[in-house]
Amino acid sequence: MSTLLSPRHVNIEIAKYVEGYLNREYTLPIWQRQECWLKNYRRSLIDSIMMGIDLPKLYIGEISGLGKIIIDGGHRTRAIAAYLDNKFSITVDSISVFYSETPVDTKSSRIMNEREKNHLDKYQLTVCIYDKLTESLGRKIFNKLQNAVPMSVPDVVNSYESPLVDALREFLEHEVAEINIKEYFNILKTFPKPENNEDLYQILSLVTICWPVPTDNNQKEALRWIEKGISKNSRCFQYLQAFDDSFGEVTDEMKTKMNDFLEKIIEVLNEKNHKLPGSDFNTLCHSMLWVKNFSVPEFWTFFEVVQDYNSEKTRATKSSKKGQYDIAKEINSKAEKINESYNNKLSTWIGSRRNGGSGEEGMKVRLEIIKEYCIIVESEEESEDESEEELGPNILDDFGNKIPKVNAL
Repeated sequence: MSTLLSPRHVNIEIAKYVEGYLNREYTLPIWQRQECWLKNYRRSLIDSIMMGIDLPKLYIGEISGLGKIIIDGGHRTRAIAAYLDNKFSITVDSISVFYSETPVDTKSSRIMNEREKNHLDKYQLTVCIYDKLTESLGRKIFNKLQNAVPMSVPDVVNSYESPLVDALREFLEHEVAEINIKEYFNILKTFPKPENNEDLYQILSLVTICWPVPTDNNQKEALRWIEKGISKNSRCFQYLQAFDDSFGEVTDEMKTKMNDFLEKIIEVLNEKNHKLPGSDFNTLCHSMLWVKNFSVPEFWTFFEVVQDYNSEKTRATKSSKKGQYDIAKEINSKAEKINESYNNKLSTWIGSRRNGGSGEEGMKVRLEIIKEYCIIVESEEESEDESEEELGPNILDDFGNKIPKVNAL
């Protein structure tokens, strides 16, 4: 039988509630969604309060070791606190109205009058309080409450209770050249911007490459779960769901290997800082670990040829649409000659982005091209004794042999 909860409800004036929040009497947990409300949402909230509309309840839980946390209502709390701190205004009769101080004294802005300020300060918020919760139960309550409010997969990952998610946060704080990984998400063009937990989700995708479930072909297993997707059916999210049963824990050895992997990724991306399509980036990362004799310089060379070919094909299409058929034919002919010199693998690579993407099939197509064009060629004597099944990691020596034996996903 599930735990029977006994919440209590209190009404508290906005001014006192925000004071408690600013004094950290209750805080936001790390698994709460990051701030993603646009200004119009925040303004709409304050407008609703000024109209006397009843707001949904806020939920606070007292969790052992964490204190009182805001289980649900983080966006509303931050929006109200921001308005009281004059971070944004509402509009009344075409005038920008700030709480107590205007950034610039103009005829088009003012502060709240005494009646408005008194209404806002004394507006009653209803707070549902759960006493003596475990963190696990607090997260379960949060997930239940979100059933009515669709969450993005990155937000779901952020709130998911697993030692893997805790490790993902640690990886974001890992420093490379005195900058933590989280900051690199703002610096490097290939990484998604860190807002709304996209950085956490990206690290999860990289973990699936770094810690594949051992099989007789780890190289192929390591490309099966990379695809992030936008639903809970995404392979990446399925990996997270199965992780606890498969691995049980995240060992120090696993963390060390992942940190080494991230450092190498940062080094490689810093070298060029290109904007890589997600599928190409995943192929690059997979190849760095699992393709023997993989050459990063050869990859960059091939990638640039692919991009040039794609640009020329696009230019030919645009010329054709303008009725410049002779020019289009000439551009297209030159592009296809380059494609033919690569055995038509340039068009195959581009096609794999659209058909397969970062899914298993798309990754397999690009893996075969990588083996053909992006490796350091060995002498015949060196390569004679090696079969495909023996292909191991290139950058992190002997990595595959050190992954703990687990159940298959």
